[in-house]
Amino acid sequence: MRRSTSIEDINIHDLRHTFCTRLIQKKVDSVLVMSLAGHTDISTTLQYIHLSNEDLEEAIKLLD
Repeated sequence: MRRSTSIEDINIHDLRHTFCTRLIQKKVDSVLVMSLAGHTDISTTLQYIHLSNEDLEEAIKLLD
């Protein structure tokens, strides 16, 4: 696959990281991401949550 796309230095963990990160960014529930990724511990899944300032601001706006 890497040869046909000319992508170098990529492995299954990189793809898994992208998969989980994009699901989290789309607001998919962390427990669902955990299940889809095959994680047995939620703390592993939580490593993929990268909160932006926008995410934090949206959370605060929920209180309005």
